[in-house]
Amino acid sequence: MEKIKKILDRVFGVVSILCLLGLIFTVLIQIISRTFLPQSPSWTEEVSRFFFVSGVLYTTGIAKGANAYVNVDILEQNLQPGAKKVYSVFIDLLVLVFAVTFFCESLAFTQSGAGFIADTIPITMNYIYFGTIASGLLIAVYTLFDIVFILTDKKEKAGDAK
Repeated sequence: MEKIKKILDRVFGVVSILCLLGLIFTVLIQIISRTFLPQSPSWTEEVSRFFFVSGVLYTTGIAKGANAYVNVDILEQNLQPGAKKVYSVFIDLLVLVFAVTFFCESLAFTQSGAGFIADTIPITMNYIYFGTIASGLLIAVYTLFDIVFILTDKKEKAGDAK
């Protein structure tokens, strides 16, 4: 299971880097064209937005797996080790319910984008909306990893991002 998590970390880490590089490249095109050309390409604003949103959506699982989300642990600090484990699993089960719901709803959302074409580039919006499916699925998968790691005592405490 740890091997699968490491592979997912690497794959979506590369995806996030590519999205960041795409964002930087399109913003540079926009800056250079606004400075040196009479008119900047209209597609750069939309493409940079797509790269930004995609970069966020495709890295949600990595953030969940690294405990990088904000965590208020006032209650958790006062619990005994066994109760902390139960509490952490309970919280992860709530996150899992949310992620599965998000994933199921994102399927219809992505399908709805098939009928729409982006304003400035000739692609249908379901390609852009696919990030919501990936995000829900990745959060669910990484939450399942967390639950297994908590139950097998291989998980660092919440808030201890690597």
